[in-house]
Amino acid sequence: HDDHDHGGGDGRSYYKVGDMVAFNTQHNKDTPVVHRIIKLHERSDGSGGDGRVDILTKGDDNAVDDSFGLYPPGRHYLSEDDVKGKVWGHLPYLGIIFIIVHDYPRIKILLFVMHTLLYTRRSTSNKKPPPLLPPP
Repeated sequence: HDDHDHGGGDGRSYYKVGDMVAFNTQHNKDTPVVHRIIKLHERSDGSGGDGRVDILTKGDDNAVDDSFGLYPPGRHYLSEDDVKGKVWGHLPYLGIIFIIVHDYPRIKILLFVMHTLLYTRRSTSNKKPPPLLPPP
């Protein structure tokens, strides 16, 4: 059965259509991508299936699903073993920041310097300045 929740706790998949999952692509095995599950395909091994599913994903801003170029050649689905994790929260535009930082290493240095300057300035601004005149 496609496109339904496969439960969990009883040996069956806990992924469902709409979940966001992280997986590595054939092009970049070091940095996982996070895309939405658009279809689940229950495996059938002739014995009624093992409760595991194959997963089809798609980026929200992409025109086509991820089987067009992100999965290994000849694969049209991810297996549950390919999935590195399931997203439990949402921070808009965070992925864009990671892509920019990854593609432009100098940005890492700039962010590190900015963070260091802000942290140093904040920690020194919490101290009271010395008095101008000694107490009477």
